[in-house]
Amino acid sequence: TAPPTHSQTIPHASADGKTFKRPRRPFEKERLDSELKLVGEYGLRNKRELLRVQYALSKIRKAARVLLTLDEKSTKRLFEGESLLRRMTRYGLLVRYF
Repeated sequence: TAPPTHSQTIPHASADGKTFKRPRRPFEKERLDSELKLVGEYGLRNKRELLRVQYALSKIRKAARVLLTLDEKSTKRLFEGESLLRRMTRYGLLVRYF
């Protein structure tokens, strides 16, 4: 048999290992100032740490928007909604009382 091609060895397109996204406008003064303020306030080492957190939050928001378009009784919405809430609790964004 032939060896697997490159597209067969990659499980998902989202498994590319991206951890942050570069800004569209790298030298926008207002954004640079607000980033510097956040980096100083939270004691981050560099801007990449801030971009990593912003990227993680944007992925959460996108997943929530997609789930809200589904039917309320949809099994996908119920299952993935629970996992999204668990992930937000793990990140410390939500306090979950059981």
